[in-house]
Amino acid sequence: MDKNKGRGCPILLSGILKTAFERRGWEDRLSRAEAWRSWEEVMGHEIPLYAWPDRLQGKDTLVVKVSDSIWMQQLSFIKNEMLDRLNARLPNRMRFKNIRFELGDVDGLRSLWHSKGRDSWDKKDAGIPAPDPRVMETAEAMVRKINDKELAECLKRLYVKYVQGKGRQT
Repeated sequence: MDKNKGRGCPILLSGILKTAFERRGWEDRLSRAEAWRSWEEVMGHEIPLYAWPDRLQGKDTLVVKVSDSIWMQQLSFIKNEMLDRLNARLPNRMRFKNIRFELGDVDGLRSLWHSKGRDSWDKKDAGIPAPDPRVMETAEAMVRKINDKELAECLKRLYVKYVQGKGRQT
């Protein structure tokens, strides 16, 4: 092998990085960064205010920080739907098999992501006030015995909006 091969000739950094990533097997992990890039678009306006991807765990689990236990329970009901939405953005071999929710600092994670140049909206811009945890607990209790999850979710949202609207009138 010629030690001088390539000396003096410019080499594209992108080519060097691509080769290094392939050799170390980092391509899959980088592809999964799509979960962070598309989180707000895929999850809608409300979920990113209370849940944000934190890290990969193992080969195919996405750990998501959630602001409180009420949202954690709420998201656990739609976990499979969230997985489907995220995985629709990823190639087959890189799809997540699980989402694990943990309590944590969602605002801190979001601000880290947004401070890196992502433009987006925040709670104030979205015009969505954070529901009082006591209101969410009451709403949860009211729909606990309803088996139809979609109906239960609609009733909870209706109750929260009613309470929030009632607060604005007084």
